[in-house]
Amino acid sequence: VGTADKNTPGAGITEQNGDLIALLTGKVVETEGVISIDSYNEMLRLEVGDMVIGEVVKLNEKAGEIKVLTVEGKPNRSIMADQEYAQFHVTRICDRFLHNTADGLRRRDIVRAKVSEAGNVVRIDMREDDNCGVLWALCPPCGDTFVAEQNGDWNVSCPTCGNQSFRAMADDFGGEAGKSALNGSGKRWSGAAEALFAK
Repeated sequence: VGTADKNTPGAGITEQNGDLIALLTGKVVETEGVISIDSYNEMLRLEVGDMVIGEVVKLNEKAGEIKVLTVEGKPNRSIMADQEYAQFHVTRICDRFLHNTADGLRRRDIVRAKVSEAGNVVRIDMREDDNCGVLWALCPPCGDTFVAEQNGDWNVSCPTCGNQSFRAMADDFGGEAGKSALNGSGKRWSGAAEALFAK
């Protein structure tokens, strides 16, 4: 839509190799050297403090990534492509020592998190707020939905195959209130849990 030598990028525009590229469809608007897009379908931009709902899509040993599905309290619009994924560190999942991100959540879990950074990389935090954490989780062996049930260190169980696990639960996990208390905030893991995590 233009070159960066005469104009600067505004809303809905990015600069690449000296060219101004439109990120949205709409009408090109130029105001005092700033080129922007007046979009027909307004896109949503994440801001620090936003509460997002997302699906866990990637887990590494010390970090993970969610695909942002929606932002609570904001109109249900498409999220800008550069903010569609948000990253988190293992220490920002819950107030318990986790050896690995997979000790507190798994791929396909649905989580609520607070946006802590909204720059080039979107970063999220689930540790500081009881409303943040896993909202819904599947049993990895059989695919049924986990239910909240405390049994020592384990706080979720599968009604079909009996599998037990730990999830860093949000307070309203499974649509019921008060579930973040089952996370055992600040507690040490038992020897059995440590042995399982070590595998």
